[in-house]
This record gives sequence, structure tokens and C-alpha cells, in this order.
Amino acid sequence: MSAIGAAIYHDVGFWSSCEQVVYFRPSLLKLTPGLKVTANVGGTRPFDQAALQQVLDEAAKKGDLVRMQASAWLPGRLLGPFRYEGTRADDPNDIIPHQDRRELRGARLLAAWLNHFDAREQNSMDSWIALDPAAPASSPGHVRHYYLDTSDCFGSEWAWDGISRRLGYSYLLDFEHVGEDLLTLGLLDRPWDRAARTPGQEIFGYFNAKDFVPEKWQNEYSNPAFDRMRERDGAWMARILARFTPDHLHALVKAGAFSKPENSAHLQQLLQARLDRLLKRYLTRLSPLSDLRVESHDRL
Repeated sequence: MSAIGAAIYHDVGFWSSCEQVVYFRPSLLKLTPGLKVTANVGGTRPFDQAALQQVLDEAAKKGDLVRMQASAWLPGRLLGPFRYEGTRADDPNDIIPHQDRRELRGARLLAAWLNHFDAREQNSMDSWIALDPAAPASSPGHVRHYYLDTSDCFGSEWAWDGISRRLGYSYLLDFEHVGEDLLTLGLLDRPWDRAARTPGQEIFGYFNAKDFVPEKWQNEYSNPAFDRMRERDGAWMARILARFTPDHLHALVKAGAFSKPENSAHLQQLLQARLDRLLKRYLTRLSPLSDLRVESHDRL
């Protein structure tokens, strides 16, 4: 999923990591002695042959080949994540508060299209790109902002089904929805109450188009830039997304290297249906026209 999501972010105009689906024989992997791994929740442990074998056992297979995702190391000198508010104190070029930047506010629509519910600062990275690539820490140069980890797109699920059903519709802790449910004794009709997986397409979880309402889409966590998105920000992003044709979507879905053609067809259908809803909502209230130019002195 991440390979497709990263490619879409790149095509929209953002910097994203290079992700590819690869197949290889496990015998090609050689571990350096003394390797260690630290979990997201903390705790460091050795990454030895037994730990590697556990990863390989859980991976998808094609014959004697293992399916994995290869992520290219980002160029430059890594500075850490960017934030969706404020500016970087160590970047003199960063003068506009991020919550006021149209590309970050409008990115809410891109995340909504893909159901990238985990679009937050922890899944971003800034890198210093020096003018002299041989000296990555030298100056002059500039800071490049990357989106990372789009593996949560297209129906990623949590271990708890109750949360998985709500992803894209409600914050993990949504006080508005909690209050409404208390006042109505839970009688309100909610999209997560009728969420269902499509038979034969379980790899996409609860990702669907029928319950997708672009302006009501919610991130997993409150995002300062997304929360400040205005109608003009949405129309700006929608004009960019309108350039994706069925042929573009077909090529992007191919990056997922699905083993079953019906999976590719299903995902392309969902992306097209969600895109159609998004464009109908945001390009019918403000002008859908952009990038106007005059040609031959008499043609606009």
C-alpha cells in the first residue's frame, strides 16, 4: 500500500520516500553481528537470525520468494520531522506558520481521498540538502520536507475492530462524537456502525466509497493544518487531483504489485469513485479553472 500512497503524494507535488515492492530469496540476507531493534513503544532487543525468521515467516510469499517493501534512504542530512504548526527555528527560509500554508491545509483532501488517517508530524521528515552533495552537512543549501509512511492508506486496520471501523470518520478520542452519543443514547446512525469489508477484498479493510463524505473526513488525530482548511484550500487541492485520469490510477495501482488482478481493479474503482465524490464537492462551489494562459494572442 505504501508504494502506491507514496507515488500519489509524489505525483501531487510533495516530496515522498521512494517505496517499491520487491521479491527475493531469504538466503540473500546476511545479518551483521550485534544488530539491535527498538520498538515504537520503547525497549531495545537484539535483531538476530531468530528475529529475522519471525519477520520472514509473517511475510507474503510467491513460491520460494518473499514479498517485502524496499524504502530508499532519504538524501541529505536528516533533521527530524516537520510540524503542522509553527515554523522551524533552524530554517531561516521557513517564515510562514505551517498551519497557514495552503499546501498543508489542502493536503487534508489528499489524505481524505486515500484515507491516510495517520498523516501527522511523526510520519514526516525534513532533510538538509546541501549545494555540495559530497559534503551533506555543508552550507549553502535548503531544507526539503518529506511525507513518510503512507502504509496506512487504503484500509489499514488496528488490532481493535472498533477503532478500525471508525478510521476516517472520527478521531481516536472524539469528544464531539462522545457527547452526541451520550445525549442520544447511541441512537444516531454512524457510518462505522454499518462498515463492512468487501468479500474477496479483505486486504482493503473497511476502505469504501459509498460512505465517503469528503468534507466530513477525519484524521486519526487532530491536525492543526488540516483543522484550518478552508473552502479555497480544498478547491486548490481538488484542481490538482482533478488531473488524475483513469490511466494514471491504473498505473499507480500497478505499483502495488498485487498478486490478484481483481485486487488491483477493486482499488482503482474505489479510488475513482472517491475522487469523483471529492471533485463534485469541491469543484462545484468555487471555480474549477486554474493555470490560465493565453496562446496565439486570441486563445485563452
